[in-house]
Amino acid sequence: GSVFVWVEHERMFGSFFALVMLIQVCATVDENSNIPSEFHNFYTTYKTRFQTNVLLYNRLGKTGSTSMMDWLKCKCGGHFHFLQPNQRVVTPLLLNRPQNIEVIANHGRWVNWSKMHLPKPVYINTCRNPLTRLPSHYNQFFNGRQRRGNKLVKVPFAEAIHQPEYVELLQSFSRTTHQQLFADGENPKEVIENEYLLFIPLEEFNLGVQLLSCMYPGLCSQEPQSHPPPRNGIRPGGSVCPLPHLNKRPHNSSTEEEEVVQRIARIVNDTGEMEGYRTMMRRFCEAYEYATTIKLQACPQLKMFDPPYELCFPYINITQRESNNNNIDNSKNQNKQKTMKQQKKRNKNQNKRKKRMG
Repeated sequence: GSVFVWVEHERMFGSFFALVMLIQVCATVDENSNIPSEFHNFYTTYKTRFQTNVLLYNRLGKTGSTSMMDWLKCKCGGHFHFLQPNQRVVTPLLLNRPQNIEVIANHGRWVNWSKMHLPKPVYINTCRNPLTRLPSHYNQFFNGRQRRGNKLVKVPFAEAIHQPEYVELLQSFSRTTHQQLFADGENPKEVIENEYLLFIPLEEFNLGVQLLSCMYPGLCSQEPQSHPPPRNGIRPGGSVCPLPHLNKRPHNSSTEEEEVVQRIARIVNDTGEMEGYRTMMRRFCEAYEYATTIKLQACPQLKMFDPPYELCFPYINITQRESNNNNIDNSKNQNKQKTMKQQKKRNKNQNKRKKRMG
């Protein structure tokens, strides 16, 4: 059947604004049986809740969301539709579908879906460790500048974290970002566990998007049509949608000082962002373990990535397994050692011949 992916983004800088994007994709959910007991909870949710024809991506700022959009643009090509808050061009496209889906331009996360006689959507999102996300949020949105006399002076994050007026701003950044995931009065942990299919951590972005493709194996499987290239130069229409600038783990120099890290930790703990991040990571790790244990035959591409042992260690124990990359590296090392032994043997034989001739 058809699957619609909505993308909603809210950011706080003086006032809220939202962007909603529509992606038409095709998806199927495979059948599984005899699920082990340790995966029963996740599989039950996956099976009963995640077979809807609506996916909603309500983006969180500074978590790789723009790169996620570039990947979706590349993946879906001409099926990607960008919608500004007050535009209605996408509504006829939806109303002409058999599902009769309505588009809510703003605050789609809090729509009363049952009142509209529509199944709840499946939510997907990206996430990032708040200890690195908050400094990045500050540097981009506030730009670290304040007016002193007639000049704008840049205030580094390491200095701003010690000033009360900036700390209050950072608390607002953290609190607002976290609350984009749920409505007032909702339990954040329950929403994350019951409404979201997958959170893709910035630290394992390429693995995460491949995992999403495995959970929805028909995601944009149709041949992409021509589409303007995204800002980072990724062109849709091909079979591969690379994200080279996300292969490195995120790093922020302003969080190197221990005192700065401790102050950031206090902020994100007080606002609940860190607790939410832990729940997101558990969801990602459960999805990875489920996919690699139950669905590995249907998703061999996951073998191309190293298992996220270090990232998932605080949440669940990932089953020990080797990736293709490890096997390739081991094979290369073995071939290299074999070549060195052969070369050493040839050199030894040459020296013997020289001695006999001399």
